[in-house]
Amino acid sequence: MSFTAEVKDELARVELGCKGCVKAQLAALIRIEGSLGISGGRPRLEITTETASVARTIIALLHDGSFGLKTELTIRRSVLHKAHNFLIVVPYQAGLSQALKDLGILGDEGFEQGIRYGLVAKDCCAASYLRGAFLASGYVADPRGDFHFELSTTSLGMAEGLIKLMARIGVKARCVQRHNTHVVYLKGPSSSRSIACSRACATTPTAASTQRSPTPARPAARQRSRLPPYASWCRSAASRPSPSRCRRSACCA
Repeated sequence: MSFTAEVKDELARVELGCKGCVKAQLAALIRIEGSLGISGGRPRLEITTETASVARTIIALLHDGSFGLKTELTIRRSVLHKAHNFLIVVPYQAGLSQALKDLGILGDEGFEQGIRYGLVAKDCCAASYLRGAFLASGYVADPRGDFHFELSTTSLGMAEGLIKLMARIGVKARCVQRHNTHVVYLKGPSSSRSIACSRACATTPTAASTQRSPTPARPAARQRSRLPPYASWCRSAASRPSPSRCRRSACCA
C-alpha cells in the first residue's frame, strides 16, 4: 500500500462533527470523483475510487439519514494496474435531485461551478470539504523525502475554491494545469511547516486540560544537560565574577 493510500485509509475513519460536515465531505467527493448523467430529467450518479475505505465512506454518507439514498456497488479489477476499482452507482430515485441541490452539485440553472459558501461557512465543515477533496483525488509524498501535496480536479472554479479554503487556515497553495486537469499543490519544506503551524493554531485546549494543574518544572541540572556543550560552558563562564570573557566571544557577546 502506498503512503497516500495509508493516509486516505486513516482519514476515511475520521468521525464527522455535524450534519454540515457530512454534506461538505460528500459534496467534495462527488464534485471531484462523481459523474452525473441526466436523461429525460432523471439524474443518475456514478462515483469511482480505487481505495476500499473511501468507497465505504461514500456509501455510508449516501446512506446517511440526511439523504437515505440507495446505492449499487461494483468491484472491478484493473489488469493494467493490478488493483481493484470500486464503482458506486446511485440510480434515479426519489430524493436524489434534492440531495444534489443540497450538496451544491445542481442549481436552478443546471450544474453549479465552484464551491457553495453555505457548505463551508463553518471551520469544521471547511476542513471536512478539504478532507473529502483529498480522499477523492489527493496525493501526498512520504514525509521522509521531499514534501509534496496535490489535489486534482477538472474544474478551474473548483481549484480556485480549494485554494481559498486552504488560505483560510493559513496555507498558501498554487495551481497548475496539466492537460485537462487543474492541480492545486504544495511543495517544499516551507509548505509543510505552514500546514503544521495551521493545525497547531487550530487546536484549542479542552476544559479538562485547562483545569489540569501545571506540570512542575524539571530540575535545573536536567535542563542544563539538554543544552549544547558550548552553551552550558559559556553560561557558567558568564556567571563568574571575573570580567574576562571566554575565548568563544561569539557565544558570550
